[in-house]
Amino acid sequence: MKSNIKNNIKNVGLGTILSIFGLLLFLGSCQKEPLPVFSNDDVSVDSLVKFKMYSNHYMLLADGKAQLDLKPYVWKQLKNDTILMKEDRIKDDWIEYHEINEGINVNRYFSTPDASLIGKELRIYATIKGTNLVSDTTTVTIEAPLPDDAYDVVTYPVIFHIVQTPQEAEERYQVTEKTVNDLINRMNRVFSGNAVNTPMGVDTKVRFAAAKYDPNGELLKEIGINRYKDTLTISPLRRDVATGEYTEPRSNQRYDSFLDVEGINLHWPQDKYLNIWLISYGGSRPFSIYSSLCFPTRVNPGVTDWPQVRPKRGSGGSGGVPTVPTSSDWWKLKTLTINDHNNPTFTGMKIELQSLPKFVDDNKYTLAGVQDFMTYVGVYFGLEHTFASTSWWSPYYVPGGDNDYCDDTFNYTFGENKEVKRINVNGGSYEFVSENIMDSREGRHRSISKAQAQRIRWFIENCPRRTAYKSDFALTGIE
Repeated sequence: MKSNIKNNIKNVGLGTILSIFGLLLFLGSCQKEPLPVFSNDDVSVDSLVKFKMYSNHYMLLADGKAQLDLKPYVWKQLKNDTILMKEDRIKDDWIEYHEINEGINVNRYFSTPDASLIGKELRIYATIKGTNLVSDTTTVTIEAPLPDDAYDVVTYPVIFHIVQTPQEAEERYQVTEKTVNDLINRMNRVFSGNAVNTPMGVDTKVRFAAAKYDPNGELLKEIGINRYKDTLTISPLRRDVATGEYTEPRSNQRYDSFLDVEGINLHWPQDKYLNIWLISYGGSRPFSIYSSLCFPTRVNPGVTDWPQVRPKRGSGGSGGVPTVPTSSDWWKLKTLTINDHNNPTFTGMKIELQSLPKFVDDNKYTLAGVQDFMTYVGVYFGLEHTFASTSWWSPYYVPGGDNDYCDDTFNYTFGENKEVKRINVNGGSYEFVSENIMDSREGRHRSISKAQAQRIRWFIENCPRRTAYKSDFALTGIE
């Protein structure tokens, strides 16, 4: 019986092998047609049927550094289809750029240091050589750059408070001095205007440095880092400023209350440090943590030239955006009084610790649903989002007018949530990559415009909770 089973197995195995061998012989005898390979040499301008050009802004600074991108879009005919060509397949020598008003030479990436052009409009269009394809004409206004001496360089000492359990630090994400340095380097690249050349990007003259000394004047073991070993035994109670009593807060106030209870351990003097709290949201934590925006809410006594700020959620109605702050909007600017409590909500940034790996590279593309670190920094210095929502209940609702009160940024609706945005401004069509730090979540967030820089400088000069740049104690340990 065993012998028969062995013979059957052998027979089946041999038959299978012969079948496979025969199939391979058959397949090998079939002639395969080579797949078509296309290159730029295969495309003739005669096959091009449609052409457009989009500028990435309607303004350009005359500083010789700011850069305008006149991006071409070319369609070719392939059998019965009209196909948009990939950018890397469009030959540079196909396209010729023309300027009508001033008769100057332009190319795809255009910069100018010519101060005589300030205030003038350039009307630019492009053609494809050897064809009758012509793009629409776009109008670009040449703007004056910020004077070199407009602002002094100021430096903010930064302390990162790391709140996580020892187990999380060992098993999950560990924040190191390199992490802190990478974040601060990114902040400096963006605020100095060196992360990317955009048409209206500037140097804010704001810089950042990792704190070296704690509030007692002791040298930090890790530069820029204050570690809090969270044992999950802290009761996040809320302190009543008037009575000093502690009560259970609402869920969205628990982290602020936790910082309030811990006092100097986690909330270092705001006149000497820019506090950034990095807290882990994992594990069986007694309260939930979400990154939150920290808009400046106090100004020095006597300030009258209020900047425009967005209305509170749903408060705009049909009457439009108010031009000055109102008492009904609790987060709007108010004059600082002696009774003001230094609530961490208004004095520093709270960031989800696990998000940090996404934030250290200004070339990294941020996906929808993740607010970029630089956006939190922008809000800290008084910038508004460039986008708005058409839904009255949205925190990004603006019932008409300028979204961010900066005339050199694009205003668009929140639904245009992608890296490349195409919108109409002043009768022209403009396509731009989300590179401004206050653009919607998708983008690279690495540029600050001239008007935004001016707004930032107003806030740091007029807001008492943004004065850490006036002290170098955190960097030297000396009062």
